[in-house]
Amino acid sequence: MASTINKSVWMRDVQEKRFKDIAIPGTHDSGTYDLSHELSDIKYSNIAFLWKLSSKHAPVNGKLPFDDKIYLGKYAYDWIMNFVTSVSKAQNQSIFEQLKGGIRYFDLRIYFDHKKQAIYLQHGLRSVSLENVLIDVAKYLNTYQEGKELIFLKFSHSNFSNDIAPQGKKILVDLVSKHLGSEFIHTLGITNFSEKIDLNEVLAETKLKEITGNGSKVVLLNTQTSISYPNYLLKTDGFKSSDRSASGVNTIEDLIKGEQNPLRANKGVNRKLYSISWTFTVKDEDVVNGAINALTETNSDKTILQSLAEKANSGLQKFIDNNQNCNFNLITVDWFETSPVVELCINHSLKNNN
Repeated sequence: MASTINKSVWMRDVQEKRFKDIAIPGTHDSGTYDLSHELSDIKYSNIAFLWKLSSKHAPVNGKLPFDDKIYLGKYAYDWIMNFVTSVSKAQNQSIFEQLKGGIRYFDLRIYFDHKKQAIYLQHGLRSVSLENVLIDVAKYLNTYQEGKELIFLKFSHSNFSNDIAPQGKKILVDLVSKHLGSEFIHTLGITNFSEKIDLNEVLAETKLKEITGNGSKVVLLNTQTSISYPNYLLKTDGFKSSDRSASGVNTIEDLIKGEQNPLRANKGVNRKLYSISWTFTVKDEDVVNGAINALTETNSDKTILQSLAEKANSGLQKFIDNNQNCNFNLITVDWFETSPVVELCINHSLKNNN
């Protein structure tokens, strides 16, 4: 069915559906398609040593460089950062290209860069600016004016709060107002943005045409609920999920084990809007194998996370086929173009009449 539908504006065909009967294709770490070699201001404990690396040579002052820096020189530093990119790059297409390809849910991990005085996306390394992302969303909305799409931008992992770097909050609100504004932003009837809401209560029973009947809309989700915004961003825990271990998995068997039972348990009148996270996590053995391959130039045309994503994505269709009677509303993946996620979600949305 999905092959006959224009993925760029596919939601025109499900306007009569209640949201709880629609499945949204999404991307995990959506903004990592253009990672730089600059480390973000958010330090991850498992790779904290990276923030001690320097591309400079050790100072020639007769003393050993024991000043909390590890001096590598430019060549070694660039090699390491290329390798870090290989384990951090979760997507290969811009937000505009992802929207054209049918993706409607975006995982945006943001931080306020104190040097640049701007908000960027990050996955250890700094990626594109938030403004670049919003420009892409606005470009899509203005290019496909015939669409009736519901787009979710989920903001999380920021380094600012109500008390720390509050300018980040202001910049975010100002940017979404500038590039999207009331023309495109939909708040699902919510006016108190400091109060946490249940998405099921405000969205599940709503027919899509009630939101997008007059044109595409964007819903902004604030899932970092320890903070609040003065406008636009809905404070919410988001979609129910399997809540898999933070350590993650890197095999299809373990992925199924972590996702299947919680999905099957989400049923009946008490079912929630549900998200399947179909992603692998890079493990130590993946890093070691990747380093060996990089040093020997084996499989150097693919990044480590790309190779893992392709393995995970190859098992998604079978997983859905084995759980046809289960209801889900979101699937997030890495390297989405190697996945059937868009077709699966469109087909699920078209046939779901529960």
